[in-house]
Order: sequence, then structure tokens, then C-alpha cells
Amino acid sequence: MEERARRIALLGPPEVTQAAEDLAETMQQDVDASAEFMQAAEAGCSAMDARPVDVAAVQAATEDLEERGQQLRDLLTGASEHRETVDGHPLLAEYLESADRYGVASQAAVRDLQANSDQLSELVDQASALVHLLTHNQAARELSREQFTVSARKALGTPPLPEK
Repeated sequence: MEERARRIALLGPPEVTQAAEDLAETMQQDVDASAEFMQAAEAGCSAMDARPVDVAAVQAATEDLEERGQQLRDLLTGASEHRETVDGHPLLAEYLESADRYGVASQAAVRDLQANSDQLSELVDQASALVHLLTHNQAARELSREQFTVSARKALGTPPLPEK
């Protein structure tokens, strides 16, 4: 047993030190990367919260446009039956204004949705990179453990070193 302890003392400390340093380094990388991702996720969520999609405005504009459209269809049907013209009718201008409001509201919603989608995509990319790093570091830690175990077993299994 003394010989084994002497071999581990001779062989082990640099390997143990290196394994501990490798382990500490990969663990610190994991912590740093996780903290960085959490900050990015919080910033991304805050950015999306600051840019809410105004669904109510789009819905109101859509309902108004549909209502004006139905009124316009009714007007055109009535005018067609009575062979009247609708040129200059106020409902035409109201319908066009409603269509413009719908266009503005829907374009704003699409811009906000696209910006939020881009933000989410960036967060997904960062999360993917984090998972890759964590997986790589886990494999590196396992390899470090295996190398240490092999070296220690090899040192314990070799014939005694000559006495000095």
C-alpha cells in the first residue's frame, strides 16, 4: 500500500491538478455561459414586452373594415336594383379610410411580430450554442475523469519503482 501511495504521490499530483483545473475551467465556462444566456433572455423578453403587438387595434380595424365592406355591398346592391349611381357617396370615402386604418394597424402588427420573431430566433440560437457548450464541457469532464482513472490504475499496477 505504501508503494501505491508513493506512486500516486509521484504520478498523481500533476495529473490531479490538471484534472481539477480542467474540471474547474469547464464548470466556470458553464456558469459564465449560463449567466450570459440568462441576461440575454431577460433582455430579449424585456424587448418583446416593450414591443407588444396591438392585437386589439388590428381586431378593431378588421371589424370596422368588414362592417364598412358590408355596408358598401348593401349600398351597391341597392343601387344596382334601382339603377342608381353611388359616385361621391360618403360611404365610399368611409370604406377607403377604414381600409387605410386596417392597413396601418396590420402593418404595425406585422412589424412588431417580425421584430419579436427575430428576438426569439436570436434567443433560440443563443440557447442552442449554450446547449452545445454544456454538452461539450460535460464530455470534456468525463474524458478528464477517465484519463485520471486510467493513469491512477496504471500507476498502481506497475512494478515498484527503484528506491533512491
